[in-house]
Formats: sequence, structure tokens, C-alpha cells
Amino acid sequence: MEGLVVHSNSTPPLATPLKVETASEHSSKPLKPHVSFNKTREPSSIKLDPKTTDAYLNYLCMNGRLSEAVAALDSISQSGFKVRSHTLTRLIESCTDSKSTTLGHKLYQHIGLLMEIDPFIETKLVGMYAKCGYLADARRVFDEMHERDLYAWSAMIGACSRERRWRDVVDLFYSMMQEGVVPDDFLFRRFCRLVGIVAMSRPVS
Repeated sequence: MEGLVVHSNSTPPLATPLKVETASEHSSKPLKPHVSFNKTREPSSIKLDPKTTDAYLNYLCMNGRLSEAVAALDSISQSGFKVRSHTLTRLIESCTDSKSTTLGHKLYQHIGLLMEIDPFIETKLVGMYAKCGYLADARRVFDEMHERDLYAWSAMIGACSRERRWRDVVDLFYSMMQEGVVPDDFLFRRFCRLVGIVAMSRPVS
């Protein structure tokens, strides 16, 4: 306890006046209160504010407490706070790695918590649903995107190709071209290879 001098004599100590340190004894700067968290105090007891929201979510995510992190989004939403893009990206990636589509769906419901809607985040959601086998949900997120760049189109085309939905692959590719998005070399070669697979799979009349 600050300011309290504890003696270790074998005889009962005499009453010793408390010594109160002042700022002038050591430095010209005023003393600042020191706050520390020990192992007995869970971070969940911390009162969230706009400055600690992202740090708290990242802490839960890094410690494998994904369900708690997703549940915390409800409190964050009710408080009117926002979440940074990189924080939500980390949560989505954790849901993808653990194939927790239920938690991932809750993340999608809270996409409005972002400070700014980012096509990159929406593309991550498309990939999450696709990799977990929920192609219809992936397509729904894709169709609802405000802006679809090359990465978003590539993710959706890749998702359909994994499910061998060749007609959807072709339709998506031409729709992408009609919207003015030019494929890169990787996507173009991939598309040509898929078209070749489809052509070879058709019976010769």
C-alpha cells in the first residue's frame, strides 16, 4: 500500500506516522494513478468504450474465445460503437478456420458495425460461406454487395467451381465482363481451364 511503512521487528512496533510522498521529492511531474490487471480479473469485466472495443474483441479472438467475441457484438451494437475493418476481418477468418458458420452468420448480421462498409470484408464473408459449403449464402452476400471488384468476382466464381456449378461459373464470368471488371491473367486462365473441363464432359453427338 502506497505510503505505508511496514516494520519487521520482533517486538511490537511503535506507532509510526505515515510517510506521504509528494511529487517534489522525486520529480517535478505529478504522480499518476497506476492501474493494472492481474490474472484474477477477467477482461470481460472491462467497461467497453470506443477506444477499447477493438482491443477487447482481438483479445477474445486470439485466445480462442470466438463465441464470446461474437456475443460481445450485441453489446457493442447497443452502445452505438463501431468496429474497425481489420477486427471484423480477423473474426471472419477465425469463423472460416473453425467452420463456425453459425457465428459467421451473426457476424454478417452485424456488418453495420463497421465504420465503413468495405468490399474486402464482404468478399471475406463470401469466402467463409463458400468454404464452409453454404454456396447459397455466399451468393446472397455477393448479390447484396454494394460494390463488386475483381476479388469479389473471383471469390464467387471460385466458390461455384468448387461445387462444380459450371453454368454459374460461365454466367458469372460474362456478367463480370458486362459490369466492366476485367479479369486478370490468373482468373482468365482458370476460366479457360474450366470451360475446357465442361466441353470435355459433354457427350459427343
